[in-house]
Amino acid sequence: MGTIVDVQDVEQAFSRDGYNHVARHAKLIGLHLISSDFKVQPSFFVERESVKLAIESKVISCTPDAHGGICVTIFEFTVRGKQGRKDVFKCAAHLIAAYDIPEDSELAAAEAFCTKVGFFASYPYFRAHFAQVAASANAELPPLPILASVPRVANDTSKLAAPEKAVRKRAKKKAG
Repeated sequence: MGTIVDVQDVEQAFSRDGYNHVARHAKLIGLHLISSDFKVQPSFFVERESVKLAIESKVISCTPDAHGGICVTIFEFTVRGKQGRKDVFKCAAHLIAAYDIPEDSELAAAEAFCTKVGFFASYPYFRAHFAQVAASANAELPPLPILASVPRVANDTSKLAAPEKAVRKRAKKKAG
């Protein structure tokens, strides 16, 4: 479908002033859910307590066009539930974040801005979408963690109800 944009590589290709220029003038045009995939196996309901959940997110594409004054980024968010090796639950969605950007923007700065800020703008929409489909399935799952504890790559978040523990753990690692 697309390639993952490594924001760290992009950050090295633009100036701080270029990024700040985009940040000062960019305006969110819209956030849109463009696809959704939800599956739950009957075995999920039989042994719900043994399900291990994992959440991941990635940038599918980011297309800044300074001449057109727009930057569109597609994000993919996925929550998977496993019982042992078997996938028994999946909620995935693609969201678009579109920004009006200055026509004199550095493309790399616009891309970095839109992938970073767009992620923070789109994740709450996925979080709400997940809550809605999980409730519709009567899956009785906890809410997804807040942004401070969401991994940018696949990671075990089986303790979704207590994301503050992950934040405290990271703070201890940084301090020590």
